[in-house]
Amino acid sequence: MIDAISVGYSRVGDDLLGLADYYEAVLKRNELVTKESEFRSNKLSLIVDLIRTMQIPDGIMLDLTVAIIDAWTMAVPGSTAEEVSEDRRMVLQSLEEIRSSVTKAKQSLSPQAKLYLDMAVQFALPMRSSDLQREGETRVQDLLNRARDCLVQECSIEFSSGLGRNRLN
Repeated sequence: MIDAISVGYSRVGDDLLGLADYYEAVLKRNELVTKESEFRSNKLSLIVDLIRTMQIPDGIMLDLTVAIIDAWTMAVPGSTAEEVSEDRRMVLQSLEEIRSSVTKAKQSLSPQAKLYLDMAVQFALPMRSSDLQREGETRVQDLLNRARDCLVQECSIEFSSGLGRNRLN
């Protein structure tokens, strides 16, 4: 049984590491800072790909993905090259947080390692409120909270107030 659990989250961990490696290579291209729309498109793709790794009900996953895509802004009004560069650093930091979580999960033999990875992905999503149009922000936040609630309910775990509600930065 432990082997089956281990293989399950190891595969997911490997998928997450593959995504992190791919997007890190894409986002580290220097010319990407000067092409805001390309950067924002890649950032949106990363967020959608990360959401797809989470074990949440298909309906919530679909609604969340559609809500983010519908609310996404391809250009942040008044953003400078420095702000895009800072946003890129934030995304790369999120990828490092995911890598760190995968490493911890792989070292653990806990049957809750998959939940840990799913929660780590949700909290590491590199999304800020400025990424979304104002009218879609609340819907995205509500769906992120529903996704988190499903993860918690699935494993019948009460999380301490330290994890709290997911907040857009």
